[in-house]
Amino acid sequence: MAARENEKRLPADLMRSLSIEVEATAPHRDMSLREIAALRPGSVLRLTSGPRNSIELRSGGRRLASAELAQSGGKFAVRIVNNVNIRGKR
Repeated sequence: MAARENEKRLPADLMRSLSIEVEATAPHRDMSLREIAALRPGSVLRLTSGPRNSIELRSGGRRLASAELAQSGGKFAVRIVNNVNIRGKR
């Protein structure tokens, strides 16, 4: 019986140890080709949203969580606001 319990736990344990790439995306902004061509190092893109507005965390095209921009130890970070469960629902 104990062996069967270990078999059931093994996939979940493996899933918890997997590494996946996660991207944090800020609100999008439409730009003309002229604006894009004018971008240079140091250019500032003004967004209609403030830094406290929602950032999306995504992986493999699926939404994982909502977050907001934050600072931690002098570096930019994202603070999770709302998780999405494993089936993709809020």
